[in-house]
Amino acid sequence: MLMGLFGMLVSVALQVVVIGVNMPLLLLIAPLVGWALYVLQRRYRAVQLKLRRQASVLRSPLYISISETIRGAPALRLAGAERFALDQVLLHYDNNLRSWYTTTSINRWLGMHQTLLSAALVGAVALMVAFGNSSLLGAVAITYAFTASAMLNSLIRTFAEVEQVMNAVERVREYSEIESERQEGEALATAHPAVRFDNLGLRYPQASQWALHKVNFELAPGEKVGVCGRTGAGKSSLLGVLQAMYPASQGEIYYGEQPLSRLAPEAVRDLYDTVSQIPLTFFGTLRANLAPLTEHDDAALEQALARVGLAERCAGRLDEELDKLQLSAGETQLLVIARILLSRRPLIVLDEATSDLDHIGMRKMAELLYRYRPEASYLVIAHHLEPLLSVDRVVVMEAGTVVEQGSPVSLLANSHSRFHQLFVGQVNRQVPQTV
Repeated sequence: MLMGLFGMLVSVALQVVVIGVNMPLLLLIAPLVGWALYVLQRRYRAVQLKLRRQASVLRSPLYISISETIRGAPALRLAGAERFALDQVLLHYDNNLRSWYTTTSINRWLGMHQTLLSAALVGAVALMVAFGNSSLLGAVAITYAFTASAMLNSLIRTFAEVEQVMNAVERVREYSEIESERQEGEALATAHPAVRFDNLGLRYPQASQWALHKVNFELAPGEKVGVCGRTGAGKSSLLGVLQAMYPASQGEIYYGEQPLSRLAPEAVRDLYDTVSQIPLTFFGTLRANLAPLTEHDDAALEQALARVGLAERCAGRLDEELDKLQLSAGETQLLVIARILLSRRPLIVLDEATSDLDHIGMRKMAELLYRYRPEASYLVIAHHLEPLLSVDRVVVMEAGTVVEQGSPVSLLANSHSRFHQLFVGQVNRQVPQTV
């Protein structure tokens, strides 16, 4: 595109020279034409750039709305919410259409002014030919005037497109200059280390407050520790530092006796299996989703499916594409549990994994993991507090700080404890829903 723009500039310059040689007087109005072109392209570029950004912003909600409506069509029909879903799609479509109409209008505005400017240029050449002496040179000048006008029109549009592309190049450059995380580091000295938070603190860039501040507790090998707190307490930030997603601003996390800052990030992440609120699956077969990084025979895969209750649903379909199985959200979460049962990683993180499950689903998930992976250490980050009743120790966080920790039984028995207050408050909110 840059070469095309350069070639267009050279072509316009040569045509102006040809016209000027044949009609020197025309060079007197060249500065006026240049000034008019500059004003025109400046106004067009400023508006066009904003419109393109707006179009890209408005396009995504439309696609997301259509996609979500298609995926949720059965639930929408069941709830009788088809009209609501259609109204949402039409709302996003109208917003997108307004942006398109504005873009089309500004292009028509540019085309009209370019036509007027071209007509003025050709008219000026024609007047000079009419009062000149050489009809042959005049014909050549008029021909080149038409060509130059067309080239100038294309030049303005091409310049705006090049500017848009260069903005994208600038963003790519910004991303390319972001410092990559370190890859080197020590190997873990033990396969199943204790995890110790020692005066840990985290402050995000350009943030005035601490996301985590003086966090101290330990996860021993084979121990189940639950972390709870209100929204904004620092639970997600804690997990981010734990898995080397963010560097600690103060303090340290120790894996055994080794500080996290000296360990290779990939070595740390290889310790964990994570069950998140949204089940993580991959494009590919059922077999690839059960054991993406390890090899297991069919008997082991079928045993894992049987343990989570998917044996009949997935019988003989290990090599079938996962999307063809049409698993429900709950079944997909069970598939993730089956994957973890096949894994031998020593640390398992449940990151609000039960938020979308009912009480029966919560108990089933915990029973499966604790029964078939009893040797693992568990860090349970929970929104619903009921799953924390079966852990060994509860850590309660508030404003990025650990405010109390202890066994769930002792904390729940103490009416003055934060855990007791959180638990009672959650139960009271659930009672009206069950009445």
